[in-house]
Amino acid sequence: MRKSNSNSEININSKINKRKYVSSKNCITREKLGKRQSDSRLSLPALAKILNLENNQEEAGKREKYILSILKNDIGFQLGNKTWVRDTPLQERERILDELYHKVKSVYDYDKELLEVIVRRASYYMMQGRLRRERRAAAKLRKQK
Repeated sequence: MRKSNSNSEININSKINKRKYVSSKNCITREKLGKRQSDSRLSLPALAKILNLENNQEEAGKREKYILSILKNDIGFQLGNKTWVRDTPLQERERILDELYHKVKSVYDYDKELLEVIVRRASYYMMQGRLRRERRAAAKLRKQK
């Protein structure tokens, strides 16, 4: 709801969400990114921005792959088969993030909140990719019959 006040307009319901994505050294807040977007639906350019790699999407992708390989191979999280929020209880998510943080902190100085953004994004995209492949395979089978 907008209320007109003299020559300027004030949005009564506006709140700035200042949730920080990275440690204090590399701070970027959500209002710098513009419109609020779900962590799971971040594009690679948006992820690069959050990682303070605005002009280097390739490096952002490389870092994401490194973190996901640890998540999948060392920790054993079933990326693409389990959703992060619905299929993984809060206590298990916290345990996984703790373990991931301790394995990654020597290479990248990312806090747990940023690691969770990376995991949410990856789990969403990998799950959607798997479901899309399954739908296409089922459609192909129906077409063959």
